[in-house]
Amino acid sequence: MIGMSSVKDLRPVFKRLAASKRILVALDFDGTVSNLVDEPEGARMTQEARFALTKLAELDGLSVALISGRSLDSLVRVSQPMVDWLLVGSHGVEFSWDSPTGDKSANLEIPGDLVRSFEDIMAKHSGSRMERKPFGVALHTRALGPAESKSVEDMARHVCAEWKQPLIFRVGKGVVEFSIRDGTKAEGVAALKKLVKPSVTLFAGDDLTDEDGFRALSGDDIGIRVGHGSTVAQHRLPDVESVAQMLDIIYYERCEQFAL
Repeated sequence: MIGMSSVKDLRPVFKRLAASKRILVALDFDGTVSNLVDEPEGARMTQEARFALTKLAELDGLSVALISGRSLDSLVRVSQPMVDWLLVGSHGVEFSWDSPTGDKSANLEIPGDLVRSFEDIMAKHSGSRMERKPFGVALHTRALGPAESKSVEDMARHVCAEWKQPLIFRVGKGVVEFSIRDGTKAEGVAALKKLVKPSVTLFAGDDLTDEDGFRALSGDDIGIRVGHGSTVAQHRLPDVESVAQMLDIIYYERCEQFAL
């Protein structure tokens, strides 16, 4: 397992990135540029991260993107993006631009009985929250204790296992969900790279679903795992605050190298 680094430790990595001709900076939202909160719709990007991303997006040859398990609508509400930021929602299913992969599930319907089963689970566990997504449902359990969260996860897993049609089941930090459309952050990263055509991509994330995004990186691309947990990323930073510091360093290094 890779060790925890400080932003100072990784400054040479960011300096090399800043010298690249065309850069894509892609970030998970919750737990990466926003602190985790019990109420999902109450999440907001830290002021430091927003300020740094706003500055980065103004630089020539640099694109900013957010890749989230949230629905695209939810991601827009909580991130309040600048007009030139690129957004990927629902684990690589929804895109803020016209993507050839973005409408494959337009005619799929979420089974009503399955939604009601998730509603029943939520009703038994006060403090949990249910989120409807375009292609599934998520139960948020961050307000629950570890034992109760595990109980919700087990119940949701059982409901999905008993369902007569295949479903995609995911577990993240304080959330369990099912989906009728399989999409991963690897697809999100790949779609962004196809659109932007960067020389180098940096992707940072804090959760299990971000590991798919790290696996989509290649060559000189940079993967940053935020916080603890097993990862295939090359580097690790401790928290949301260090991510904002990283973004700030990338901005100043690029300005210095190109004398902006």
